[in-house]
Amino acid sequence: MKLFYQSLFLLSLFLFVMACKKEEDEPIINTETYEVAPNLTNGDYGSGETPHLVMRHANVNSDRLILFLGGTWSKPDNYQEICDYIRSAGYHVISLAYPNNVPAAPLGDSENPEVYSQYRQEICYGTPISLDVTVDSLNSIDQRFRNLISYLAETKPEEGWSNYVSAGEPIWSKITVAGHSQGSGHAGYIAKQVAIDRVVMFAGPNDFQTSSSSPGDWLADGSATALSDYYAFLHAEDDVASYANQVENLRAMNVLGIDDTTIQIESQSGPNFGGYNSYHTNLEVISEHSSVANSKWHMSSFWNYLFDLLN
Repeated sequence: MKLFYQSLFLLSLFLFVMACKKEEDEPIINTETYEVAPNLTNGDYGSGETPHLVMRHANVNSDRLILFLGGTWSKPDNYQEICDYIRSAGYHVISLAYPNNVPAAPLGDSENPEVYSQYRQEICYGTPISLDVTVDSLNSIDQRFRNLISYLAETKPEEGWSNYVSAGEPIWSKITVAGHSQGSGHAGYIAKQVAIDRVVMFAGPNDFQTSSSSPGDWLADGSATALSDYYAFLHAEDDVASYANQVENLRAMNVLGIDDTTIQIESQSGPNFGGYNSYHTNLEVISEHSSVANSKWHMSSFWNYLFDLLN
């Protein structure tokens, strides 16, 4: 079963990369977009690690940052298109490199009722409690982000990164956390722990415990972030993780009401898309799981709505 899931994830990632990733040998020439090697932010990181992708609008000094967390086996520049759109609207954007080689969905076979909270806690904060991943504090999402934002604030003061950090602490009220697939669950988990500006989840969370036919344990926990600030976009024919399970996970998070379902976007019109928090599509694509965060959905009005841009 795990091999089956792994194969699906690998295929989905390959198709996603082919659809929207820049060529490997194509340099990033936009001076508003650049890469930062983790070892520049802290010498304890290895010299050959995948770099973070950093973006800003040269002519707009916004007071809001979008932190994007990619899916399993992805790299930050796999999400350059959606991040660049956000940047072009006048916002600071970071697509973070972090340990993401263990997918979430297959963990649902575990009999451990805390398998998902332990998984998320260790990857997000480096707490050594999971049997499925090994991530120390230095390599956690939280510490990698802190190191990067502090580095940017110190070395590039003219770019406005100091707007989002104070004495080494992120100013979470100015930060939206978004993610795709595995990253969507991390985004939701972080929003439970700290009061962020907004959370946007693509193709997830996928923390459904198939062994007990129930959503993962942390999904129903109280949230430091207002539930009205959670947004999700799914594909009804998701080829990696069950759409029905994703809907149950959103319902456990109280993003959906008991009788609500996600709204099919093809039937909605802008600019407010009906004011809902969860949407899905049936658009026929090559890889449904990947499609919700790539060029198939380069719809400026919808992305503006999800991320609350241009307001």
